[in-house]
Amino acid sequence: MASVEKRLEHITRGLSAEQKAKLVIEDGFREHPILSPAERHRMCAAMGTEGAQRYNAYLDRYDRLRELQLFLGILASQAMKDLLERDRILWHLDALEWLTDHLAFSRPLFADNLNLKPGRPITVRTLFADVRLGVWGKERSPFPTKGSMVEARPVVHQALDIYVQRIRATAADMRAVLHHITEEARAMELDYMEGAALRAVQDVREHDVMEDGGAIAKGAIFPVPDEWALQWDAVEENPETLRRARVSTDGHFYPASMDRGIEMLRPRHFEDMKRLARDERHGSIEDGNQR
Repeated sequence: MASVEKRLEHITRGLSAEQKAKLVIEDGFREHPILSPAERHRMCAAMGTEGAQRYNAYLDRYDRLRELQLFLGILASQAMKDLLERDRILWHLDALEWLTDHLAFSRPLFADNLNLKPGRPITVRTLFADVRLGVWGKERSPFPTKGSMVEARPVVHQALDIYVQRIRATAADMRAVLHHITEEARAMELDYMEGAALRAVQDVREHDVMEDGGAIAKGAIFPVPDEWALQWDAVEENPETLRRARVSTDGHFYPASMDRGIEMLRPRHFEDMKRLARDERHGSIEDGNQR
């Protein structure tokens, strides 16, 4: 018994109540803890009333910080989900652009096709966009004279606008929570908590970052236009979310963006796309050569 008490005294000698609490926290992450459960109990029992209060206050502060750390991960998951949904739409449009630019036409397909109207573009209607394959001359030349174009439908731009609104609002909350975690972790000398918070936001922060001289995006499949890019460094942290993170004590923290009810992708957007597809199947024709 004397040897155990001597060892405990050697480990905790000169430590404040907060430092002892930090020792217990960090001990939980070690593969081989320094203190046994019995030694932790003796250490706590040896502290006076004031020391015990400071010890418990530090642990409570750590618990709140850990809850915010978990919530930051939830925000990051939501932001990444929206980024990937946005990428899916942009990838579809980019694929149409690539396909249009690489189409090869044979003369028999057009030279004897009486359905082609001189001076009118050939238009291929898809679910997300109209693909215009140039304007054809009187001789029904197999080569477009004014180039090709992919014109996205308005509903696509609406969906992209909503996604970027959600992404940037979530990023503003993430930056606010990250700010508070960084402050608290440094004040409590818990470096690993700050590192964990930075890792939690890393994939979202770097998703649209350009590499190789702007040739490719680090997380996205291809470069994202600025109007729909996250632009993490340009997003300002939400001050109300930061205030709530600082005063949260009951575990019921939620970001300020939830008050505004960030606009979700309404079912009508998908209904509009279905309607457009139905119109196409039933022969809805615009001016020009429709396919």
